Amino acid sequence: MTMDTKNSIQWIEAAKTVLKVESDLGLCKHFGWNRNVTANIRQGAKSLNNNEAKDIAEALHVNPLQVIADAESERARDEKSRVYWMHAAKKYAGIVATTTLVFMCTIPSTSNNFSIKNEPTILYYVK
Repeated sequence: MTMDTKNSIQWIEAAKTVLKVESDLGLCKHFGWNRNVTANIRQGAKSLNNNEAKDIAEALHVNPLQVIADAESERARDEKSRVYWMHAAKKYAGIVATTTLVFMCTIPSTSNNFSIKNEPTILYYVK
C-alpha cells in the first residue's frame, strides 16, 4: 500500500502496541471479537470489517473512517476503487487533525474550574 495507508495487519499491530496486548488472541478478547478474526486477517482470508475498524480506531484515537477506508482499499477488486479508498483514507486522517484543532481553538470553556495560567500552549499536529 502507498500514500501512508495501512493494511489490516498494520492496524492490528498498532492496536496491540497501544493497548499493550502481546497476542492476537489477547486483542480479540479485549475487543470481544471471535478469536479467528486476526488469524483470518493474517492468512489473507479477510480484512477488518467496519465494526473491527471502529474498535481499533477508538483504541488508537484516530478517525474510524480512516481505518475503514484503509480496509476498503485493501478489499478493492480493481485499481480505480483501490485508489479512491486510498485517497479517502488520507483525507479522513487530515480531517480529524484539522477538526480537532479548530474545535479546541474555538470552543470557550464554561467550567467554573477553568483557570488561565502563564504556561506555554502546546499544540500537537497528528498526521
